[in-house]
This record gives sequence, structure tokens and C-alpha cells, in this order.
Amino acid sequence: MRASAISLRFLVVALMLMLGSSRPGFAQPPAKVLTAEQKEKLKERDAFWKQSLQFSSEGKLPEAIAAADRALAIERVVHGPEHREVVVTLKHRGNLHERAEDFAAAEKDRREVLRLQTKQFGAKAWQVTDARLNLQHVETLARLDAKARQELKEADQWMSKAIASNKLGKYPEGAEYAKKALAIRLSVLGEENRASALSANWTGSLWQNANQFKKKPSVL
Repeated sequence: MRASAISLRFLVVALMLMLGSSRPGFAQPPAKVLTAEQKEKLKERDAFWKQSLQFSSEGKLPEAIAAADRALAIERVVHGPEHREVVVTLKHRGNLHERAEDFAAAEKDRREVLRLQTKQFGAKAWQVTDARLNLQHVETLARLDAKARQELKEADQWMSKAIASNKLGKYPEGAEYAKKALAIRLSVLGEENRASALSANWTGSLWQNANQFKKKPSVL
């Protein structure tokens, strides 16, 4: 179970990296030697992470959040409240709260990540910029009406199709999906938002892969 859970956690970190919300390179102190009891606790943490990811994939957001809560509680006890793994779990839980449209809870997690990253890396570090952009995105979502948020969910669906098409090597098809997502995100969020930039990047990359450079979006 531990190996499977860890691999799933690495997948989440990789997805966060693609979204610009997490990258390797944390400057952490040397790892402390864990006791047998602490190692057992981390096995429990891994199980809760696995549950959270499974519930998330099934759309069971309250259950996913509850499991993330328990994983986070263990990490704070074993590693301390400012460890890099605490930051990763806070990001994950913030994403879940955002999907559940509990923007107050999502904002709280984003602010804590921003505080921890600022303390760890300094105000000018890219990790802090990432955290600040994620917080700004949640604040933007909280100001939108239900119609606009529904449009963004449609954009998310188009992006999921674009990414799936990319994996299958169907680049022109994927580019069209990404272009649809880009149009919605530009309309709702504007050019400066990270989600819009992500869609623009995917659209351009997919057209490049398909050797159709002329159809790259001008926003790039």
C-alpha cells in the first residue's frame, strides 16, 4: 500500500508542477531520523492520501477533503507545521476546496501556503510568486457569479480532453479542445490569469506538435 500511495502522491505533485503550483527544489534542513512509531504514522498518512485521491477521482469531494485533513494532521505531528510535505498537502486540500466551491476554505489554505513559502524562500522567490498567483485565482473565483463558474468548469472539461488527446498523439484534435478552453478562460478570467496562460500554452504546444505553427494563439 505504501508504494502505491507514494506513487499517487508523486502524481499529484507532478500535476501541480504542470499547473505552476509546485516544483521540486525545496531547501529543507537535513531529514531527521524517524522513530518506528513515526514511520507507522506516515504509513497511515499514505493511506489517507490514497483515499483522498481516490475520492477526488470519483467526485466525492467531502470525503476527499476529510481524508486530506487526516493526512495533514499526521504530517504536522511527525514533520512539524512547516515541512515541505505539509505544503504539498495544503495545496492538494486547497484544490479540493476550490473544486467544492468552498472558496473561504480554499483561500485559507492558499494563504497558509503563501506564508510558509515566503518564510522558507523569501518574498522574491518563484515559489512565493506561484503561491500568490494561486491565492489570487481563488479570490477571483470567489467574486464570480454561478454562470461564470459554470463556464470555467466547461473550460476545465475541454482542457481534460486536450490533455487526453495529447497522450494519444491526437495533437490537432487536442489543440482544438485547448483552444475552446482558452476562449472561455480569456472571456471570464482575462489574459493575466494563470489558467488562461495554461490553456494558451497547451494550445500552442499541441499545434507545434502537429507542425501547424500558424495556428498558435496570438496571446502566446
